[in-house]
Amino acid sequence: MITRQKHKLVAILAITIALGAACAKNPNIQTPEGKRAATALEATQRIGEFQNFVISLSDAKKIPVDTARVIVRWCVESLKTLETAPIGWRATLDKAWASIRAEASKLPDLATWIPVIDSLLTP
Repeated sequence: MITRQKHKLVAILAITIALGAACAKNPNIQTPEGKRAATALEATQRIGEFQNFVISLSDAKKIPVDTARVIVRWCVESLKTLETAPIGWRATLDKAWASIRAEASKLPDLATWIPVIDSLLTP
């Protein structure tokens, strides 16, 4: 199951990178819309990186598969939310993150990622 999600992630990341490259040519982050788009793009990139990291830990048997599935599911749903709710994504992701943060915090291998995700969700 994680392998299938890994392939999905690669496709999502490829699209994200392509969109990021297209947007990077003439970024307009001075407007509120531009700032929101830049923030959402960064969140998309970080969540994708986090998902890849969790999958690699699971593949290396450093974290339980069930825990990895929960976190990867959060990542996949977060990426969908970022795509469909460009304005209200923070509140949705924050609420869902709170439900899995405690579990993720127990895993030393994820310790460096907890503040990264926290910072994405702080306006």
